[in-house]
Amino acid sequence: CSADSPKISSASGDISISRVRSKDLDLSTASGSVTLKNCSADSPKISSASGDISISGIQSKDLDLSNASGSILVEESKIDESGEISSASGDIELDFPQLPPQGFKASTASSNLILKVPDFGENFSLTLIKREDKGHIKCPFEYTGKSTYRNSEGDGYLMDRYTVVRGKEGPEIELKTHSGTIRIETADKGK
Repeated sequence: CSADSPKISSASGDISISRVRSKDLDLSTASGSVTLKNCSADSPKISSASGDISISGIQSKDLDLSNASGSILVEESKIDESGEISSASGDIELDFPQLPPQGFKASTASSNLILKVPDFGENFSLTLIKREDKGHIKCPFEYTGKSTYRNSEGDGYLMDRYTVVRGKEGPEIELKTHSGTIRIETADKGK
């Protein structure tokens, strides 16, 4: 179907959407899962408190995904500008055919974050953040910088920040976890 700005919400049931063309798309559920397939929307916003979010074959300008305790999976999807993706205690797996041109941010507090992009290209910057005493990073690229800072989110933990800068004016990607693992995979590295 086609609609300007559909808004769908559920307390404990699942939401499943396919083949929708829209300007904005707002989906939210408290404890159900959200599945989105083969859709096109300028700025989809999808949230779930404790359900999983699964997206495949979507094209959008911006992408906003968030949940508290469910996992997030994005595959075979094209983001034309940027995105923001967060999960408190669920895994995040992002499988993009290419990096969004303006970059994106993804964060999880206690779970794993996996980014798969076949070819990062010549111009990009990565910022990878984990708690100093916990968390792991598996990155196939050589770091160009490392620093440690005190977290400003009220818990006072020290955080390690690793950077990879290639070329100029490419997409800026920030991946963050407290106690999980950040893993980056390309077509020939990091598997």
